[in-house]
Amino acid sequence: MSQWFDTWDIANLHQKEELQIEGLKESVASIRLLVNREVASLGGQREKVVLAGLSQGGATAVHTVLNVAKGLGGLMVFSGRMPFSGRTLAKMRSILDLAEVPEDDSAVRTTPVLVQHCTDDPLSRVQNGREVRDSLSSFDAQVEWREYPTDAAAWLRARVFNEN
Repeated sequence: MSQWFDTWDIANLHQKEELQIEGLKESVASIRLLVNREVASLGGQREKVVLAGLSQGGATAVHTVLNVAKGLGGLMVFSGRMPFSGRTLAKMRSILDLAEVPEDDSAVRTTPVLVQHCTDDPLSRVQNGREVRDSLSSFDAQVEWREYPTDAAAWLRARVFNEN
């Protein structure tokens, strides 16, 4: 199965976190290049670029925003998680050891963030989303948090296919 980066144990995402570094670093570097191309194609209008991701894609999008020089139009994270949570912004940046990382936190503070998670997601526990929210909030990000009681996929299947 294709993934953004490796994890050791989906039930304990903090176990052997170092396995996530290589793949996350490569993914964030690729997304940063894509963001820079998009910004250039928009004549420098960074506010028109929004990153969004689901699960590991959300984690990758978060770490991309942590490692860009200037803010973006927005960041949306759905059923995501926060690799290396509980660390300072500087420590998170040093773990990935990317080139051309800003020294200040202006990109994080000026990018509006929406984080959503359902409480009964069987694969990505709601606590993972709360860690995203709490980590970004600790970096003074503008975070809007939404928590839902039902797995959106199950809700949709029930209504579209009349499943119980």
